[in-house]
Amino acid sequence: MLKRTLAHPAALAFAAMLLPCFAAQQAHSGETDLLLVSYLRLTVLQQVSTHAETLHKGKPAELSEQVTQAVGFWCGEQKNELRRQLSAQFGGAAQERFATFVSEYTTAEAEGDSAYLADICRQTAQAGLVADSYAGLRERAIATHLGPTIDAAGTLLANVQTWIDLNAKSSSVPSLEAWLSRDEQPLPAEPPREVSPLDALRNAEATFTAPAERRETTANPLASFRAMRDEKKQRQLAEAQESMALIAEERRAAEEAFAARKMAKAEAEAAAVQKHAQQLAETEKEALKQAEKSWGNQCKKIVGVAISSAGGAFLGGIGSEAGRRATDAVFD
Repeated sequence: MLKRTLAHPAALAFAAMLLPCFAAQQAHSGETDLLLVSYLRLTVLQQVSTHAETLHKGKPAELSEQVTQAVGFWCGEQKNELRRQLSAQFGGAAQERFATFVSEYTTAEAEGDSAYLADICRQTAQAGLVADSYAGLRERAIATHLGPTIDAAGTLLANVQTWIDLNAKSSSVPSLEAWLSRDEQPLPAEPPREVSPLDALRNAEATFTAPAERRETTANPLASFRAMRDEKKQRQLAEAQESMALIAEERRAAEEAFAARKMAKAEAEAAAVQKHAQQLAETEKEALKQAEKSWGNQCKKIVGVAISSAGGAFLGGIGSEAGRRATDAVFD
């Protein structure tokens, strides 16, 4: 005969107490993953800006401005994504949570706080972020979370470098914007609306309001004469309005046709520039590939170095000042 074993009420109560704690720990763990990876992604973005400045240093002002704008736009898009993720996780407390984390993390890393490192690794274990040193933790983050960002950063810097090199050889190089978007498919243009003279007339007639019908009257001849005169004036006015409406419609049709021709010309020129950029890229394919690999490796090294030369240099210090600057970079 099988015996049923009943759990002790105290044990059940203790287990029930642990469940909320476990759930809270799991939630806290996911939050720490996001905070750590967001902070490290921010260091990558800063290094992209720093490297880009070295690339265009001493170059013509127009070239430098194009590089600054392109890199600024790319980094801005990346920071927008960071802000969206942090805001989705923490809501209105996102800035405070991020600042607090960066302050605590940079302080602990600078001091070599092993207890803090162990606590971080415990919270991020499910995300694969476990290591016995801060450098090892960053390397794990590179391997598991930062790959796409670093690859994109390497591609951007490689393209900027190649574009600058091409400008040194030739004056017919497309703009940096065209160079970076050379492989994008253009959006299909909306075909212009053709308006024939007959359509123009119909549109004008549609807006024409016919004069009121003449009413029969038995008034005296003078009153009838005034009525006929007024009717004639109304008819002449209506005809003039109809002519003006027709002229306006024809003018609008002509303006639309002109705008369509101008748009088609601009699209043809853009297509020619894009093709030229693609041809240049094909001749520089091997150089681009090597540059992407080189810049990608440099970004990885930057993330992997000690806090004193990476995060500290980027954030202007450690602790609360680092937290403030990191928050300003993402949320301002």
